[in-house]
Amino acid sequence: MTTYLLESALNLLLLLGFYRFFLENQPVHRLKRAYLLGTLVVAFVAPLLTIEVPLPQPVAKPSAVALFIPTSSLPTQAVAAAEPAPNYWLWLYVAGTLLMLSRFARNLYQLVAQVRRYGSQSFRGVWLVSLPADVLPHTFLNYLFVSKAALETGTLEPELLTHELAHIRQRHSLDVLLIELVLCFSWFNPLLIWLKRAMQRNHEFLADEAVNIAFGNVPGYQHLLLDKLTRATALPALVSTLTFQTTKQRLLMMTKYASPARTWFAGGTIALVFGIATLLVTTTASTPASSKDPVGQRGDLPTRTTDEGPDLSRLPQFPPATNRQIAEVERWFSQVMVAVPDSSAPDKWVRRKYADLTQNEKRYVVCLLPERPKAISPVYLNDYKNKAKYGPVHVDGQEVKDFAANKLTADDIAFYRLSPYGEGANEKTAVSLYTRAGFEVYKKRQEANPLVFVKVTKW
Repeated sequence: MTTYLLESALNLLLLLGFYRFFLENQPVHRLKRAYLLGTLVVAFVAPLLTIEVPLPQPVAKPSAVALFIPTSSLPTQAVAAAEPAPNYWLWLYVAGTLLMLSRFARNLYQLVAQVRRYGSQSFRGVWLVSLPADVLPHTFLNYLFVSKAALETGTLEPELLTHELAHIRQRHSLDVLLIELVLCFSWFNPLLIWLKRAMQRNHEFLADEAVNIAFGNVPGYQHLLLDKLTRATALPALVSTLTFQTTKQRLLMMTKYASPARTWFAGGTIALVFGIATLLVTTTASTPASSKDPVGQRGDLPTRTTDEGPDLSRLPQFPPATNRQIAEVERWFSQVMVAVPDSSAPDKWVRRKYADLTQNEKRYVVCLLPERPKAISPVYLNDYKNKAKYGPVHVDGQEVKDFAANKLTADDIAFYRLSPYGEGANEKTAVSLYTRAGFEVYKKRQEANPLVFVKVTKW
């Protein structure tokens, strides 16, 4: 979770920085609206994705295999040792989220209460609500709130009505509701407050643009805004209102013109920036898996002999771990000792704590799960008595010299494993058999000493 929050915040910072320095003062308001909404999607969704980019396999690097034990499969003593302390930050987050949701609900209730108290009437395809107070026109969803006195005396300027109707028809309230909901759950991120203000400023630019297209009198509209500046009053946080905090920026924006070439260039740049921001948090490098498995061929891991552990030559292939997976595994395995090939002597192994491994080594850590019971067929059990095909046969870890004379039945065997034995013409198959009692001892030994190592393919 920490990795996700950091990647999301970094993405949001980069995207808002680009907007602030390159887009905000450009008269491409529709593109800017799409960019700001896209910023939310890229910042919060992209860190959840992973794009694997294959790289040429380097010498003396881990292979593309990684297997992690799920928390439910961890040895009991490992889970107990890694049990986290009470998470007070979680309680703080829940408290802050509930407070923000309460604030959001209160703002919604204020608007609903006004509609219920003063009623509404159809007006130019929207719902008009007349308020007794002397307030500037403002909107929320499909509702237009105006002063009853200005409406009755006919002093409500048509430019202001057009401005507010543009907010409704372009559905600016939906943008505000979206960012407010995101803020309720990500209230600790101050960048979202800046994003909300940028959205609301751009809404004003879009509404101003609609007024100037309808009336074609930019100087007259600018003077009207300056005349109304002193009448600005505090209104609910969710409404689209004629604010004057950015009046200077709005007046300057009215004098700018967006040529088709500028619009196309801005659109292409936005697509490029979104692509780069997405790749930054989703791309991880991986090396292709080798066709051979030296770890399985060598069988010289320092913690377990061939008869004491799983057959490494049959280890399945898995993709390398992502940064998010590594962070979750490190929470449980930071102090676990891992067998790592010695760079100075590749045929030797050294043991290091998981927390001390390099980031690349952590991508390829393998942790073998304890074996599960596996029944055997009577036909196979009888076949293992053929000394020409099968090498030494072990029962509960002890070699049986004359297995042909053994009286074990298939029902007595709880688990079996086959592994290569010998080389060339003398190569056979070694057999390890475990009775029910012997398998329980073997399984407990595996749980107490799990095999954790970095798997490599080049020496």
